[in-house]
Amino acid sequence: MTAIAHFIAITCYIGAAALAATPFARPVGAPVRGVVAILAVGVLAHATALLAYVQRVGQLPLTGLGPSLSFAGFVLAGTLLIVEIVARDVSLTLIAAPLAAIPTICANLIGLVPGNEPAGARGAWLFAHIVLSFIGIAAFATAAAAGCMYLVERRELESRRFGAIFRFFPPLATLDRVNHVAAIAGWLVLTLGVVLAITYALTYPERAEAPVPKIDWTEVRKWEFLPPDFAKFPLLKLAYQCQEAGGSATCTLNAADEVAVEAFLEGRIGYLSIYEIVQETLTQISSRTPRTVGDILEIDRESRVKARELTTARAAGTVTA
Repeated sequence: MTAIAHFIAITCYIGAAALAATPFARPVGAPVRGVVAILAVGVLAHATALLAYVQRVGQLPLTGLGPSLSFAGFVLAGTLLIVEIVARDVSLTLIAAPLAAIPTICANLIGLVPGNEPAGARGAWLFAHIVLSFIGIAAFATAAAAGCMYLVERRELESRRFGAIFRFFPPLATLDRVNHVAAIAGWLVLTLGVVLAITYALTYPERAEAPVPKIDWTEVRKWEFLPPDFAKFPLLKLAYQCQEAGGSATCTLNAADEVAVEAFLEGRIGYLSIYEIVQETLTQISSRTPRTVGDILEIDRESRVKARELTTARAAGTVTA
């Protein structure tokens, strides 16, 4: 049962990646529903295999090289499935699905032999550490896949030789959002897993109570959100104004901000000069409506040139901000 379910899962992962690659072979849209369905069947089969393992050996697949590899592949595939459903784009499956299949294949080649279960392995602390660590690694793998695709696609755009194969990639904004969310989630979850591991190790063999009081969500009666203080955060107000103005204003703001922040980190300008440089760049670069990717890249280049001129002029003077 375990071997058959693993075989079905591996087949589905590879099949999902192959189906996601069909737009590269012929000019058709990405079969999102088909890829998600195959991936979901694979995750379900993988879960069935792990449950059969638990019933057979009487312990979770968290000890032993083979079971741990299989569990890692399952977590990665499950994370990928959630991301694809939310993003409604299956390009990440090209990279992440084979990554889920590889440890699963290795697990079956090595053999699902349970390791020696350490004392306390059934405890909530150790279990949470292992599960959170796997989830964090899976999230980082998703972020890495999205980041690689983002860099390749952006390089093609900037070089103005955007091949037909890249037209089937998701928009840069989608890849950036997936990378950002997955990286933050991965960092938070993996950090929590490491903290649990450190606490477990320091208190072994005794089990310590959590160092923080238990959260009682029924006690939370009120959530209070305050408007941002634009006097303290003038760049935030400037960003809102650019968004409301539309056109190329936000493109200019982003370009000028990157140039100014880089100059600040290099120690050439003061912190408060960042806002002044961005504001002056927006004043001197007229906003217009871009029609093509080339227009956006030209506006970005022009804004950076102007921001560098302002930064150089400010750095040449005495800046105390």
